[in-house]
Amino acid sequence: MSSDRLGTPGEGLRRGEAGGLRWCDVDLDDGVAVITQQLQQYDGHMVTCPPKTSHSARVIALDHTTVAALRRHRLRQQAEQRQPGHRDSGYVFTGLGGDPLAPDRLTRHFRALTQAAGLPPIRLHDLRHGAATLALAAGVELKVVQDMMGHASIVLTADTYTSVLPEVARTAAEQVASLILKAGRLIPGTRRTRRASHTRRKRQAHDAAPARLTLAHPARQITRPRRPGTSPA
Repeated sequence: MSSDRLGTPGEGLRRGEAGGLRWCDVDLDDGVAVITQQLQQYDGHMVTCPPKTSHSARVIALDHTTVAALRRHRLRQQAEQRQPGHRDSGYVFTGLGGDPLAPDRLTRHFRALTQAAGLPPIRLHDLRHGAATLALAAGVELKVVQDMMGHASIVLTADTYTSVLPEVARTAAEQVASLILKAGRLIPGTRRTRRASHTRRKRQAHDAAPARLTLAHPARQITRPRRPGTSPA
């Protein structure tokens, strides 16, 4: 599987993209999934159609936890398919008969799960925003988040998650400052850090050293000029 749009862990799928995901679009060994279609409902019928925009056709990276969960889900699904009246539709998320789940049904199922868990009202679409917010908070670059979300423009990504970006910028600034300070403590030409005691002794010795006098013309001297009648040190 290859694509010029590779996402990051967190997925951030739209509900139609999740409903339209097929096992042939998922490579659990490489940990990637290709978004090539979505499921939508028109006039009471469920149809497959292209992703929302050309940028929505993308490849997303699956983290190890998600891959493990999908493997377990696949095993359960295969066990269900051996039951009478169950068919293999090829979709990742299916109902009891094996047919793909409509987006509205996914929403109702998610609402029931949140209520059962005692969570406050959360929209299924909020998971998509949550994935992007967490990715930015984790330091993922804005361009990568744009690709993960399938946004047509990086401006859209920045405008949507503008409340997160200042905190990300502050974190980045602190990381850069920390890197510079750490580099200043390295012994030149090595990756070893100067010992604080050695650096302190060296600074104290430098401060205590007497000023060196020079025989240069007074106009060119950078230390105190030598008084007449005195010999150079």
